[in-house]
Amino acid sequence: MVIALETDRLLLNELSLSDLEDFFLYRNDPVVTRYQGFRPEKLEEAKQFIEKLKPFPFPFETLVLPGWYQLGIRLKIENGLSVLIGDLGVHLFDDDSTTVELGITLTSKFQGKGIATEVMNAIIDICFQHPTIERIVCSTDPRNEACCSLLRKLGFELFKFEKDAFVLREEIVDDMIFHLHKA
Repeated sequence: MVIALETDRLLLNELSLSDLEDFFLYRNDPVVTRYQGFRPEKLEEAKQFIEKLKPFPFPFETLVLPGWYQLGIRLKIENGLSVLIGDLGVHLFDDDSTTVELGITLTSKFQGKGIATEVMNAIIDICFQHPTIERIVCSTDPRNEACCSLLRKLGFELFKFEKDAFVLREEIVDDMIFHLHKA
């Protein structure tokens, strides 16, 4: 499998059906996905999600088609092996080729260990090397204090607060949109 991005501790590459059980375990966890829209209730839903993923272009600079792309976040372990611990969404907008949206999901076990910071720093660097991308946005529920803190630590600024923005699992929720501009 082609590696899209590598850091000291992590590999990011495409999700595949071999990831299905691990992907389902953390994406089905209500604690992990409390503030996220996609929470598969059945293994089949997770399978369909993975099967419908667009192939992530390599190198990243060739990324031009709008839509969501998903990368697996893998922790390196010994002997060249790695274990899936989360995923990263990269969204190119139909109507704005200068902006990309990012979203990250990590298993509970690996939250609070600097992994999200490591992933986001790496993908931010890659995004801003893209010839058309000038701005990165991230959207989160204001109650997701860890995410808000992470974004501020990375230099994102609050761009927009939307009261009663949408319904998530029968609850009306607010939305905070943060943005970061290319330096």
